[in-house]
Amino acid sequence: MSAKITTLVPRKLIKPIVLAGGYGGRLNALSDPERNRYPVAKGVVPIGAKRSIDFSLDAIKRLGVRQADLTVWHLPHTIEQLVRPSADFQIRYNKERLQDPLDTAGPVVSITKEYGWDSVKQNVILVQSSDIVHNIPLDMVLETHIKNGAAATIVANPVSWDQIHRFGTVRLEGMPQRSDFKSEIEFEDAVGAWIIENESASARILEFREKSPRFNPDPGKSCLSNLNNSSIYIFNAELLRNLMTIMTKKGKNEPLFPELYKNGGPAPFSDWGRHIFQWLTEPRNSKKFPFYAFVIPGEYYWKDIGMGEDVRQANMDVLNSRIEGGLGDFKKEPWGWRGENVFVDPSARITRSLIADNTIIGPGARLDEAVIRENTIVEENVHIYRSVVFPRPYERSEPNRIGKGARLIECLFLGGEILPDAKYERKMVYSPLGGAAIDSLFDKVDIP
Repeated sequence: MSAKITTLVPRKLIKPIVLAGGYGGRLNALSDPERNRYPVAKGVVPIGAKRSIDFSLDAIKRLGVRQADLTVWHLPHTIEQLVRPSADFQIRYNKERLQDPLDTAGPVVSITKEYGWDSVKQNVILVQSSDIVHNIPLDMVLETHIKNGAAATIVANPVSWDQIHRFGTVRLEGMPQRSDFKSEIEFEDAVGAWIIENESASARILEFREKSPRFNPDPGKSCLSNLNNSSIYIFNAELLRNLMTIMTKKGKNEPLFPELYKNGGPAPFSDWGRHIFQWLTEPRNSKKFPFYAFVIPGEYYWKDIGMGEDVRQANMDVLNSRIEGGLGDFKKEPWGWRGENVFVDPSARITRSLIADNTIIGPGARLDEAVIRENTIVEENVHIYRSVVFPRPYERSEPNRIGKGARLIECLFLGGEILPDAKYERKMVYSPLGGAAIDSLFDKVDIP
């Protein structure tokens, strides 16, 4: 941990929250109990040998902070059973009221009020989402936040222009504006050059725009840049104390804290991206509450696992050492990584793969860049290529089983049984009430 952070922000003043309550609607069957017998919350989706939420928790631990608050709502039991506190890291679960689920800002402000964090002006509230895979050094972000005298700082990173409809985007002070260029290509090139020049830097946010509908006829023009809101935030306690007086409940005009709601405010006012970040850029508010973005240095990794294909790609990135995913806990083999109680038939062919505990790889099986998680039987002549086999669902006593001669090509197998000679390519394969079913790896639903 940086020595500067222990001086600028004592550990006891850092209050981490991880948001793990979302539906994960774009993950399709992976988190949908109506289709999949063994759904999980998006925070416990396997990435390499970890769960997605582990990356946010690890970032907190690297600060030297030894506790975190988790907000849970959708499938909370899957998180509570798989993400446990330890002797050196405490976890406190915060369950939203099921009859009145809150938006993204509601839980953060509620927790801040409940635990009295707003009573200490120097407290900083560190917020991350459970569905982002990253290795960003939060000490660097905290240092920048303090030096800027910011009330709020969000981490921003560039994404490809054809994907920006999925994310909230920002226009920063000094950044090129679309109106100054004759063509979109010229504008995109200018923004790219500015980002390269300003990575590891920070700038005030002049405008924030939430994600646009996927099927917008021209999604690029609805975005301010290709700098994405990366779902890592730092807020001063004083800002959150002021927000308490105007916060509302999700989709309602009712105040979140009636006893504090004296003069009213905008309604609805409950979500970071749709409401509060845009409120912070209004001139009357930006002077009182300086709002900054920290641009991620290019050597660090960030991925939103909002869709099944993102989950698959993140696992491939772990295998290819683009981000550390817990492989160091396994025995290194010439072909990859092996867990405990693993049998690999001598005739099997394996390249750059992870085979976790209590797993059998049968005769003639071929694994190419595969992640095979715990309690799985791969029968003879199965071919698994750039695919992920989830660990056996915690409610099952029998292992996952991939039948003889089956093929999984760039797939996610969520657990259960695949019949012999079944063939799937670029699909999400899961276990409904009987048999195997398939779903899309890609988001096919318009973003509201």
